[in-house]
Amino acid sequence: MAKSSKHIVTTKHHSKKSRHIYQGLFIDKAVYVAAFIEPATTIPQVIVIFKTKSAAGISLISWASYLTFSLLWLWYGIVHKQKALIIAYFLFAVTEALVLIGGLMYGAQW
Repeated sequence: MAKSSKHIVTTKHHSKKSRHIYQGLFIDKAVYVAAFIEPATTIPQVIVIFKTKSAAGISLISWASYLTFSLLWLWYGIVHKQKALIIAYFLFAVTEALVLIGGLMYGAQW
């Protein structure tokens, strides 16, 4: 009787472990998708600035802060070899730098 009882516990353990592995694989893939999509949400702001040649309402302090913290997270990702962070914050830095450049070119306020 102890043998079958042990088998049930082992089966439950494997089921829990399999579920954990599946969730881990799912979140890994989801984070890579987010690493590309989230920074892409800044692209419409870049397009508006350069298409209209206006940076009205853009705060250069805010965007400079976003860029500064993105570079910090990028550095962290590089140091800790976290690919998803490296991808996301590199892309964020690029889009934030474009907003800053457009802001400087087209009269945004500090």
